[in-house]
Amino acid sequence: MLKFKESLLAHKLLDGLQGIEIGGSAHNPFGLKTRNVDFTNRMDTVFKQAERDMCGDALPVDIVAPGDNLPLEDSSVDFVISSHVIEHFPDPIKALKEWHRVVRPGGFIFVVAPNKNRIFDKDRNRTTLAELIERHATGKCPYNPDAEHCSFWITEDFVELVNWLKWPIVAVQDVDDKVGNGFTVVIQVEKGLKAQPVPERRVLQIGGKAPIPQPPGFNRVEPLQAASQPAKAQPSSAPASSQRNASVPGPRSNRRMSMTFLMGPTGPARTAGVATVLQYVRRFQERGHDVSITTWPKFLWQAAEPFPNLGFHLPIHFIPNSSRESLPFDLLNQSPRDFTGELQFLYTYLNLLTPAIPDADLIIATNWDTVIPAWQCGKGKPVHFLQHYDEVSFTLDGNPAAGLQGNPLVKLLCRSVFQMPVYRIANSTWLSGELRRRFQEVVPSITPGVDTQVFHPRPKRSAKDGIIRIVTYSRPEKWRGFPDAVAAMQSVFRRHNGKVEWHVFGSQHPEVGPENPYAPYTFHGRLGHEELGKLYAESDILLFPQWCSSFPLPPIEAMACGTAVITTPAGTESYAIDGHTAILARPRVVRDFVLALDGLIARGDLRDRLARNGRAIAESYPWDEAIKGREELLWRIHSNQLPHNLWQGLESGLADGYGVPFERLTPEVKFEDGELVYGTDGKHYLVESGRLRRVANPENIGLDAKRARPLDSLTLLRNAVGSEVTSPANLFSSPAVA
Repeated sequence: MLKFKESLLAHKLLDGLQGIEIGGSAHNPFGLKTRNVDFTNRMDTVFKQAERDMCGDALPVDIVAPGDNLPLEDSSVDFVISSHVIEHFPDPIKALKEWHRVVRPGGFIFVVAPNKNRIFDKDRNRTTLAELIERHATGKCPYNPDAEHCSFWITEDFVELVNWLKWPIVAVQDVDDKVGNGFTVVIQVEKGLKAQPVPERRVLQIGGKAPIPQPPGFNRVEPLQAASQPAKAQPSSAPASSQRNASVPGPRSNRRMSMTFLMGPTGPARTAGVATVLQYVRRFQERGHDVSITTWPKFLWQAAEPFPNLGFHLPIHFIPNSSRESLPFDLLNQSPRDFTGELQFLYTYLNLLTPAIPDADLIIATNWDTVIPAWQCGKGKPVHFLQHYDEVSFTLDGNPAAGLQGNPLVKLLCRSVFQMPVYRIANSTWLSGELRRRFQEVVPSITPGVDTQVFHPRPKRSAKDGIIRIVTYSRPEKWRGFPDAVAAMQSVFRRHNGKVEWHVFGSQHPEVGPENPYAPYTFHGRLGHEELGKLYAESDILLFPQWCSSFPLPPIEAMACGTAVITTPAGTESYAIDGHTAILARPRVVRDFVLALDGLIARGDLRDRLARNGRAIAESYPWDEAIKGREELLWRIHSNQLPHNLWQGLESGLADGYGVPFERLTPEVKFEDGELVYGTDGKHYLVESGRLRRVANPENIGLDAKRARPLDSLTLLRNAVGSEVTSPANLFSSPAVA
């Protein structure tokens, strides 16, 4: 007789709640309070007979209904759970939407599905998001009498589907803890801005206890008076989008947090990642949070202000009395090159930021090099807003022209920050997948928004003169792929002489300028959003050849402007659906770009179809949703509700003879995560992620020292002790408050 084990993750999330299971079975129990839903209540079906053959019993059916058409009221259950069921639905989007309908706000959709590579489907092609969207839109679903399942996924495919639905994922298991041949994805249901969580539940909170109380004043920003200066009034020449959006603030949050964003000073023209960060800054401020920016001293600014033409007011913190002499520039440009000296220069540079950081609930790093000051300062919970896997920006040849990005020691330091004990929020499912593949860490992702008022369709210039205009973003880094675009355009010019123009914006490539002998182009330089939107909209095709990029903005901005897009797939999965919203080409394969360009140049109907669908998908990325999603994650981080083992990256990876990592407590230690213990050395310790951490003052983190359990001297001697907990800023999980 065989019964599969119950899921520990399901018990952590769903114990004490009441829900429904779709297609439940006796041999695969969850041990939860559920009613079983099935399309028939007959107990003589082949499925029920299989249950009896496996475990001697069959699970009764409580609700007779199709799993994608439930006879339940809206928001009437705490959760919907299923195991090895969703792959049987011809239209899984319809099923998921139906499950979402019946779950109350704050509840969960808990899905276990088979990984095609671990079962008999391993030789079948993966089901694409584009196919699922087509099934849902047309009602036409594939029928294959030789296939037991309707859809064939790996973990990333299902995560991509949920992210397309714009539903928050609270947990992912690449190998499920139920049957073991699939994956688990857990979705939290949010319905409207006023959605409240299911009573008495918090996501993966230790022991189901309430969040810790914060010390008085912890929610307030106390700026460093000696190192702070308010931003001056911005001139009226700020981009029109900033002026318009700033005058119409969105709904204010009732969960106020203080946060400072660590970022380098900029020039007046800001696009891509910098513009995205400043959107978060402005919109969080509009929602009532205490928001500031921390930046480097004045001598490193590009203008009289650190962020010219910002268009809104907020505190900007920096060290006021620092000068160029503060940095050891003599360590740069040495011959032979001094790699360790350059590393010393970088550390000195980073230390010009750390003292200016104010006390705040959240210290938000916006680039890899600001992660170290965010973690080091101890002023608040460190959070990394990831916008790319930055290591790809480094060269391998030690070329001095690349500056610090040609230094292998700095490259390794960049890699290490992705394993530092900070919270991380990615901007794409691709980046989340890379972090899971590289570091075995599950990082939540929230995509940014698109301002469809700035980026909008306009009349095409080709409608008047018949010349097809192709636009491309240029940067000098090899992985940006600009030389690949040059090679493709060289072939296109030969084929369509006099019928196409090439327009390029961004940074001029040092080796392939506008008058190059291969494929000359008109260079527009760095453009503000209004000018960029006009260039996109008046062009016919965007050619985006980057090898990989995490939610790159040019393709979706061009889509918003009604322009057909050719792009590579890595990082664009959320919005670039091949043949529907874009043409996907393999990175570095020039022939793919040429074929796509030839096709779009020749077929105006295809350009128009991609433009229509692209505009529609761009409209599905409003900034309000992006802000709300990030705000929810930040609140969970602030209140210790986000399940995360921040110390994973610092573990050695070595294990003892029983497979227990060196840094974890020995198996016979029966303390639970979140417990406070009192050692014979007179010190308090918190059990967190299976390790001991010293606690300077238990009251600072809402714990009663009198309730601490005793810890004997031998157990303390035998187990490693992690870093000290001094405040809620460096507490990474919920303690078990009595």
